[in-house]
Amino acid sequence: MSVKVVRKVRNSTSSLFLQGSLFFLLLLVAIFFFINSSFFSIREITINGTKELQKATVLDLAGVSVGENLIKLDIGQIKAQVELSSMVEFITVERKLPDQLIINIRERQGAALVSYRDGFILLDEQGYYIRLVNRLTDSNYPLINGAQLPIDLVPGTKVEGKGLKEALNIVSHVPPGKLLTFTEIHVKPDNNLELYTEEGIRVLVGDSSNIGRKLQWFFEIYRQLLKGTNKDNIEYVDLSFDGPPIVKYR
Repeated sequence: MSVKVVRKVRNSTSSLFLQGSLFFLLLLVAIFFFINSSFFSIREITINGTKELQKATVLDLAGVSVGENLIKLDIGQIKAQVELSSMVEFITVERKLPDQLIINIRERQGAALVSYRDGFILLDEQGYYIRLVNRLTDSNYPLINGAQLPIDLVPGTKVEGKGLKEALNIVSHVPPGKLLTFTEIHVKPDNNLELYTEEGIRVLVGDSSNIGRKLQWFFEIYRQLLKGTNKDNIEYVDLSFDGPPIVKYR
């Protein structure tokens, strides 16, 4: 009698295993068809953070379109493709189930122009090459002159050149909203710097050390200079030493 009971238990265990395996297989098939169903077809692609970049350009770079399967997208590949744009500083890509793709972009912000070949290159504060500008009138940024650049430059890469880092250091320390006070940043052969305001005032900076303090001194007297009766006779403003600026008149 005990032998028959053992056989029944074994048969019951085997049957449960087969039933469990069949259920698991059916579950996998159901999941497969569910994932590949229209339930996860992209119905909306949201792109946030773009100002200069066209959303159509972002979509072309991403290589994704409405109707594709949201689950099967390669998020890493989308990020890598969009980052090919020199305008993109940072990007995140996320799925919002069941049918929305969200692309968040932080664009590089133009900070200064630098002469290059027959035109000008727009750089951000870190020196990354954003785009080529054919005419100065096309952009409202200060122009860096005198920096020595490599012969071949590629958009999206960081530009290195003698004097460029010092000039961009000035740009990064100008208070918000006051960058257009300066039309030109001139790098001298000894890496000393000179600024020219939109009124044509020449500002001697010296090297870029303590530039935040130097600019603070300058802006404290700048408006007073513009209100003065002798503003057209200013030869230069000297910030090249530690202390209040010296104004030299003709």
